[in-house]
Amino acid sequence: MAACDAGRARKPRTVATSGDGSAAIRKWARGCGYEVSVRSRAPADIRESRQKAHRLK
Repeated sequence: MAACDAGRARKPRTVATSGDGSAAIRKWARGCGYEVSVRSRAPADIRESRQKAHRLK
């Protein structure tokens, strides 16, 4: 253990999530004709559109 690390507790790493699941949002967006990347988080306007669409049903 390095001297600078002694006595300090490390915080666990966390991953930010959108709550709905980015993969599910991207799949929905592609089905609706949006162009989305394979791995990154969907843009806010696409997430908002999906949220509105699911509220209407």
